[in-house]
Amino acid sequence: MSRVKYLNLSLLFLLLLMYSTYFASEYTVPQLAYSVYAEDLDLDGDKDIVVGHKTGWGYDSPTITILKNEGHGYFTIFDTSFVFCGYQENIFAQNIDNDSYPDIVTLMSDFSSGTAERYIRICYNDNGYYNEFIDFSLNISEKFSDIIYGDIDGDNDIDIVVSSNNGFFWGYLLNNGDGEFSLPVYHDLSFPPGGVACGDLNNDNREDIVVCGYKLEVYLSYPDSFQCMLVDVTDYQNEVRIGDIDNDGDNDLVVARYGAPHLPHSLQIYHNDGNCNFTLAYEEEISIGISNLHLTDLNNDSYLDIIYTKVHGQNYVCVRMNNGDGIFLGEENYDTT
Repeated sequence: MSRVKYLNLSLLFLLLLMYSTYFASEYTVPQLAYSVYAEDLDLDGDKDIVVGHKTGWGYDSPTITILKNEGHGYFTIFDTSFVFCGYQENIFAQNIDNDSYPDIVTLMSDFSSGTAERYIRICYNDNGYYNEFIDFSLNISEKFSDIIYGDIDGDNDIDIVVSSNNGFFWGYLLNNGDGEFSLPVYHDLSFPPGGVACGDLNNDNREDIVVCGYKLEVYLSYPDSFQCMLVDVTDYQNEVRIGDIDNDGDNDLVVARYGAPHLPHSLQIYHNDGNCNFTLAYEEEISIGISNLHLTDLNNDSYLDIIYTKVHGQNYVCVRMNNGDGIFLGEENYDTT
């Protein structure tokens, strides 16, 4: 089952820019924009934008677009020279090799042998320019549906986590601290993962893994293994995020359920009691399927608010303010068409 993701570029830009501005700007980039990320790539004090595109085998359309922030939220296209086969499900930029500059992490595919060979491609940042990349094999031909990051072994560098909806598994690659990665390790699932998230759930300074689909499972990270905990058996959940929703010092789970035919769409919150016992504390039926779920404190009251997108004839960014008492205020809808 596939997920509803990455609607249109102007909508995605709005998600990134709405935290600091009351208007949205629209920029023309190469075709098939698929994901977007904001980070200060050149360390000049403002955030730039990285766009990931869907580039098929044999196509010469750009796979990565970099938009440089010239100040005051005005962007110019800085680089569209990256061309390789890869569907950028969830592109991101993080400091991989500990040189202070954020590197770009992507998915790359090679079909030259007649069989799909999958890689993590990391474009290394040299003072704001990307002139070098290294590919790390994923050692499997199955298509990947998500890629995220986190410090899952607690050594203060960025590790990579992937999942495959078609393959019923998730996996990880560990960073050795110099921008080199271990061979991937995979964990099989009994269901197709709809979403995967990474965050510290038991306050041990190791980030844990949460996978949602027809089950909601937590994988607690320990030095020698992962401990799997079943949180819930559900209708199909398509996205999960980790954050301290009730502001009690431990991370909770926020889940979007994109209902199968004749089943309701919903927003769900599972509270963590501090010992990784999760309770469904909030559930609200949503009339339209939601995606692109984000958590952030929009009004600086120390409580995380919720942002998501809906599409039904036209596209909306929806904001749900956290009232601080376990109740979320009604949707504030922003039309992006």
